[in-house]
Amino acid sequence: HALWMKSKRGEYPLHPIFAPWYFAEDYQFGESATEAVLLGLNKPLVLTDPERSLARHFPSDGVAVDDRIRWRRVKIAQRGNDFYAEYPEDEASMWLSATQTVFPMERIKRLMEEAATMKPLESYGGVTIYKEASPDRRYVCGIDAAGGMPDGDFSAGVVLCVETGEAVAIIHGRMAPRSFARTLAELGLRYGRMVIGGERDSWTMMVLVALMEMGYSSLYYPPEDLEPGFPNTNYSRVLAVSVLREALSQNDFRAWHEELLMEISQYTKTSSELSHTDQYGAPAQSGLHDDLCVAAQRAVQIRLSVPMTPMFASSDASAVSSYITPRVGW
Repeated sequence: HALWMKSKRGEYPLHPIFAPWYFAEDYQFGESATEAVLLGLNKPLVLTDPERSLARHFPSDGVAVDDRIRWRRVKIAQRGNDFYAEYPEDEASMWLSATQTVFPMERIKRLMEEAATMKPLESYGGVTIYKEASPDRRYVCGIDAAGGMPDGDFSAGVVLCVETGEAVAIIHGRMAPRSFARTLAELGLRYGRMVIGGERDSWTMMVLVALMEMGYSSLYYPPEDLEPGFPNTNYSRVLAVSVLREALSQNDFRAWHEELLMEISQYTKTSSELSHTDQYGAPAQSGLHDDLCVAAQRAVQIRLSVPMTPMFASSDASAVSSYITPRVGW
């Protein structure tokens, strides 16, 4: 997937070509096919609206539309949701894992289809902007930090609009904690001093401390807790997964960043025999990271705790504007 994305962006000397299953002439069943007879499809078909929409893309190669749709219905009956991973119909489904993600796959597929047509407004230094800040909106940012090593994990941030649930900006890159903190602070000013928070692991805590040293005080604190960030516990992580799953299920989370959506689609649950607890993350064999997915989970959690009305009065505008000048140590 990483190679595919690089090629699409023109960063790798390959030309990506997607070939859907219906380009294969042998993927068809006539009315007399055994598989069709067993499912009662041995008659002219009445196509559903999605099937009619799909059929518009079929090649004019002499294969009847009913025969291709009949084959598709048989395979879906045999393979269930795995059909879309084994026989993709569009670029979005091509990358959806056949594993059992903990998030609603159909919603992820719809978001990936939207993402294919959504172009960012701006992209620089690991930051991707999809929508500009509005003075009438509140924003929050969930983060997952790393050490910035060349071959290590990525630092990630997902900026959510409190009122709409849209991921309006994404930070993703191999950034050292202090560099990541500076990027967050600068983006935080752009999005009305957005509330920033993440799990209290060692790298993320370094970022939160760096933000405080820079004078950026709009950090997430759990109720009745004097330390910023979310507890570094399995219960906290399970809760984070559940709130993102609920937001996706209720169509209350929207993103256009393909790597974020891919990470969400690969996020799975495994059981730990040692601790007898559920563990979450990207499967090791996938070659994917889960930093963006974790950042999105924390962003949704913070969003639930922030009022949908502006927190800062107009009299605070001068304080915000005066903070634009970088402070010592940035």
